[in-house]
Amino acid sequence: MFSSSWCLTRPSRARPQENREPLAVNVGYDIAKMMNCQKYRYAACLLCVAVIAIAGCDRSGPELVPARGTITLNGGAWPARGVIYCNPIECPDGFPKRPCSGFFDAGGNLTFKTFEEGDGIIPGTYAVSVECWKTEPLSPSGRPAESYVPRKYESGMTSGLEIKVEPGQDKVEVHFDVVGTSGKSS
Repeated sequence: MFSSSWCLTRPSRARPQENREPLAVNVGYDIAKMMNCQKYRYAACLLCVAVIAIAGCDRSGPELVPARGTITLNGGAWPARGVIYCNPIECPDGFPKRPCSGFFDAGGNLTFKTFEEGDGIIPGTYAVSVECWKTEPLSPSGRPAESYVPRKYESGMTSGLEIKVEPGQDKVEVHFDVVGTSGKSS
């Protein structure tokens, strides 16, 4: 009468290995009985799909301001691609404190990511750190990590680089110049 895929079973007191009775989890026996009917299964599946679709379709989120820019090393190009990390210092009321990152090519062209590539930055003030590796930390070669970035810029606390994005701002253009000799990290 009941399929084991629609309800759990428990052994009866008389014979634990035989004669199992149906037991629905957190619902009464009548609801489990209704679920056995094909039309109720179909309606339940449709309801689940509708709830998931409605919950998944809400694409609203915090305001993102499109951002682009450039970053140079001593006024010129970089020897490799790199990343900047933007850690929130403060945010306007009603905005989440969420970090973002920027990816730059050897020419120093920056694009920003908060949730997905190129989506922009949530309004707020951000401390910026820079990474561009000659030998990445934990590289398979076993050599010590070596960075093209001067140590000062490896932390947002010491870099002096900052991005400020105001709510309602049309777009953000950032331009940074990393000055100094490269630092080694290990």
